[in-house]
Amino acid sequence: MLYAEGGKKTNSLSDYVCRTELKYITRNLKILGLGTNIGDKIANLRRALALLEAQDIRVLRCSSVFETPPWGDTDQDEFYNIVIEVASEDKPRTLLEKILQIELDMGRVRLRKWGPRLIDIDIIECDRWVMNEEDLRLPHPFYPERVFVVAPFAELYPDWIPTGDRRSLSEILASMELEGIKKLPNITL
Repeated sequence: MLYAEGGKKTNSLSDYVCRTELKYITRNLKILGLGTNIGDKIANLRRALALLEAQDIRVLRCSSVFETPPWGDTDQDEFYNIVIEVASEDKPRTLLEKILQIELDMGRVRLRKWGPRLIDIDIIECDRWVMNEEDLRLPHPFYPERVFVVAPFAELYPDWIPTGDRRSLSEILASMELEGIKKLPNITL
């Protein structure tokens, strides 16, 4: 049997798998996760995307909007979540500073851990950086365990292997509980 990847053919499945996995292991992506559950959720996401663009953080790809139940603190409204791929020359620290300023400019107030939020913007992956500082951990901790990140991220890159993991996002998603997760149709951001 012939396997084709990138226009090259091989008789060996192992050669094909190795080349395919290597592509996903080595590719750099800047991925942000956005969530909101206060006010006009779609308007909040649109405004956040516009403010990112105004900070020279160019949106390359955007997932569908997913409605998801709250995580951690469950006594609150459902969230709308998206994942975006961005292009930016910023290093992780500068990117984080810009994101935090956007959250402040939009009126985000941090009252309680995992509480309601007008907007939440997280760096999920940043060019395969691994950091463990008090206010900046990369990749975002535990994202492969959170369906509100994995579902939209897998829509964009189902074969992406999270930094530090061995499974693709599609494999991770297949093992998750999807109750309460809804992909919202016909929403253009």
